[in-house]
Amino acid sequence: MLELTAALYRKTGHWAPVARQGGAATADLLGRVLAEQLAGAVAGMDTSRIKRNFVVSTMLDLPFTSGWLNWADIAAATRRYGPELPAFDNLITGYECASWGYCLRYALKELEPGDQIALSVLDINVMNISYWQSNPNWGNSGFGLATIVLTVGRENQVECHMAKSVNAFGEFCLDLRRVSQQQPDVILVPPYFPRDIAAMYTKIVPEAQRTENLVDDWGHCFGADPWVGLIEEVVRGRNWQDTTYFATSVALNGYWTYAKLRLNPKGRFALLHDMAVPTVEEAA
Repeated sequence: MLELTAALYRKTGHWAPVARQGGAATADLLGRVLAEQLAGAVAGMDTSRIKRNFVVSTMLDLPFTSGWLNWADIAAATRRYGPELPAFDNLITGYECASWGYCLRYALKELEPGDQIALSVLDINVMNISYWQSNPNWGNSGFGLATIVLTVGRENQVECHMAKSVNAFGEFCLDLRRVSQQQPDVILVPPYFPRDIAAMYTKIVPEAQRTENLVDDWGHCFGADPWVGLIEEVVRGRNWQDTTYFATSVALNGYWTYAKLRLNPKGRFALLHDMAVPTVEEAA
């Protein structure tokens, strides 16, 4: 089974002051925050065990597809600010909130027990696009960076699914019920949605088999939701050391994913201080 060895989350606002300086300045700062947060997550670890290092995002798709941001520039910045860190492999946006699961599935095909995978879930509204502030499909948004490190076990369960109809969220909720019935001893970590939307799964998955919907505290944090939820399990003193979880995410474009895992009793789990929105001077 996968083991969550480290998970850090830092909340932020929009980065419009940086965006006004252009794509190069934004890429440099994104590379910096990626490197600095990964350095905090892996401090004291043998980083040679980290064989894959992915960045995933939902809301940064447009800046990349338009050419305003370039992954090569961000990767170069991560090397400048974290030369001792494992190289950041690439950025995946195509599966939106579920991208982290597809990265895990891909990595597990080639890794051995004891190897590690780093994942950064980067969803910052760098252009202050109103669409990402809030949306009827998910309510108010939460912006930030989740950095996680997972250790590969001997028998790892990662599921990736695609909707067969136009109602992807409904299919996802029914699949949550399937998982809860097949493995009643596992706690589901669903994504954060407004309560009227989340009711589609809260009515069919017993409360004792899922973590709390903290949408009022965090908003919808896209692919970071399950990792925030797992950190909150530790911060709030839940019985997490004896619990097996299913981290879950669903994307509006029809993908969803699960990862079965346990938390390392000696792991590093923290909700960091909010990341200040950089000023124009800092970004220049």
